[in-house]
Amino acid sequence: MMHAAESQDERELMIRGTGPFAEGLRSRAINWQAPGISTIRYLQDHGVLQTRPLLAHCINVDETDLQLVKTAGAGIAHCPKSNAKLRHGNAPFAGFIEQQINVGLGSDSVASNNLCDILEEARFAVLLSRTASGPAISANQALSAATRGGARALGLADKIGSLEQGMAADLAVVNLADWHQQPVHDPAATLVFSSSGRDVLLTVVDGKEVYRKDRPAAPERDLKARLDRARTKLHEAAA
Repeated sequence: MMHAAESQDERELMIRGTGPFAEGLRSRAINWQAPGISTIRYLQDHGVLQTRPLLAHCINVDETDLQLVKTAGAGIAHCPKSNAKLRHGNAPFAGFIEQQINVGLGSDSVASNNLCDILEEARFAVLLSRTASGPAISANQALSAATRGGARALGLADKIGSLEQGMAADLAVVNLADWHQQPVHDPAATLVFSSSGRDVLLTVVDGKEVYRKDRPAAPERDLKARLDRARTKLHEAAA
């Protein structure tokens, strides 16, 4: 897994050898010549794409880049909220789907995203896609990216991503009966547009229950205390 084609600073480094990344390399006496090509093309030329990596972001990509990713069978982790929060741009999610690229949804971690909630990522991805020209992403397409798409992007589609015989029993039970979700006409649309991780009742990974809403993993007070201690340590380390 690696971040790729994420920011304009990265593109400036690859194309012109200038910008903050180039300055950082020079400050460490690292001599690196810009190849003058896109990140995706660079990975292709050096045999990295052939390893079918998971590429996070892929914001600054063109049709040629997408064709290279597809041909190699690599995957893309689409992180719409992180992309927006860091002001890096809007990745062509509709283009990923149209090109039948292995694309799943990612949060990019709490380092650049306040919530790691895949349902929220799905909603944001759909709404953001509808602000751009071109085909609009449907709730079903976003839900597929959050499940089977993620499995394909990880190269694990033969083991996880769907509820079928012989697959790992990975599942989430989501409540669709709360007031904020009514009325329910289409379960997929309700999941994507009206639901979040707070509506999850149960999660099971490989047949093992890992979360149940009425039986939290740790007492709430204890969890808050642990988080407060972690926050204090981070403040002290940054001081």
